[in-house]
Amino acid sequence: MEFYEEHPVHKKVYTTLWACPRQLTKGWGCPTILERMYDFLGERPDVYFGLTDGIDDPNAITVDIDPTNNPSIVADWNNLPFSNRHFDFAFFDPPYDKRYDQGLREIVRVTNRRIAILHQLVYPQKPILSEWEKFAIIGITTGPNMRIRALQIYDRIQPLSDFLK
Repeated sequence: MEFYEEHPVHKKVYTTLWACPRQLTKGWGCPTILERMYDFLGERPDVYFGLTDGIDDPNAITVDIDPTNNPSIVADWNNLPFSNRHFDFAFFDPPYDKRYDQGLREIVRVTNRRIAILHQLVYPQKPILSEWEKFAIIGITTGPNMRIRALQIYDRIQPLSDFLK
């Protein structure tokens, strides 16, 4: 079932549920989610932040603090080595701990137009995202226990490209 629902803050939010079964792996786990996201949005992110060892995109820039996940760039969430609004579209699979807010703050800083966040929780609109509008919330069942995660997609209300027109 897919639908748009009226949201008190935003115009409309696209909502649906995807089943993305996967095999048990130590790694990132569900490239099916990314493939569905690519099909849904018609585009791929410029950069992937977080657990990035299963991303099958030869042109992808992957960023993680843990070098054993084989990112193309090893960086700390507290100070990403990119200028403001450096990337047009970012994907964020955050750590599920206290580093989430700091990581999100930095990803918001370095992203110009769109952010996709894959998390186990759906967060209310955070002050960090005050310049962003929620475009979609997609519930995703994954793994053998069908754990539910949420893919939240945000668009910047006024990307930098709007000022350059």
